[in-house]
Amino acid sequence: MTQAHANSTAARIRVLYIVGSGRSGSTIIANVLDQYSGVVSPGELYYLWDRGLIANERCGCGKPLQSCELWDQIIGEVLGSEADPKEMVRRRNVTVRTRHIFNVLLGRKPRTRHEFLESVAGVYRALADRTNATLVVDSSKVPVYGLALAKDPAFDVRFLHLVRNPRAVAYSWQRRKDRLVGMESAFITQHSPYKSALMWFGWNGIAQLLWGRSDKYLRVRYEDFTESPRETISLILRHAGIDETGPSAFTDATTVQLKPSHTVSGNPSRFATGSISIRRDDEWAVKLAKKSRVITVALTWPLLLWYRY
Repeated sequence: MTQAHANSTAARIRVLYIVGSGRSGSTIIANVLDQYSGVVSPGELYYLWDRGLIANERCGCGKPLQSCELWDQIIGEVLGSEADPKEMVRRRNVTVRTRHIFNVLLGRKPRTRHEFLESVAGVYRALADRTNATLVVDSSKVPVYGLALAKDPAFDVRFLHLVRNPRAVAYSWQRRKDRLVGMESAFITQHSPYKSALMWFGWNGIAQLLWGRSDKYLRVRYEDFTESPRETISLILRHAGIDETGPSAFTDATTVQLKPSHTVSGNPSRFATGSISIRRDDEWAVKLAKKSRVITVALTWPLLLWYRY
């Protein structure tokens, strides 16, 4: 049986896909979800091919990705020694970047996209099988990639639209953070308030237009999560179809116990383990420059008001 035929006859892969802009808190939410039975949160799988297989950045467990026992098994099982990650990056970049949204919506140029998603489905399925998970949480956030997954018959996708105050996002993009990818420092990309505001408005706007009226869509404000983390996680699990009957990851209303996660990419907070207190971070309200505030509000105000900021 070919892999394509196997994928067509196997059960659909249930995915909770997190959409929204970067720096909106998806890493901590995905890591908390990873602590629950039946859930695996491998981080931003959109970047598996370049950051994981080519750059061999660190897995969330702390090891280089290709030295991680879980990922080594999955890569060998699904992709084999003949796999070319550069070709996978090429296929991804010509099919599921934001500029390709109309091709995906209208079903144009499906062959290369199908070839790419066939390998993607194999990775997601092997990941679920190896971890005994019924739900894969992908925090990639790229809206067109999520759209492509949802249109592919191998996947059953539900969406978590995570939004955060755009001024907090702008401040976070200006901060210098070590990505903790290896032995040497490699800092996360920084964006100007102008660029971060456009990204915030564009990616949130696309998510709202594509899925805002769908019964497979749930919108959560990051600020509401930090106010009531345990209740918010329960809401997300119910939306994803996970029965929260096992042990809770929370030791009290705002404190969570994190074990290492096998995440491909994301904010360096993905390496955090142990007892973590979840609390609201309003540092931006004091430290974000007035000019940055003005630019951010001017470029995002329609959605800023819609999301009650």
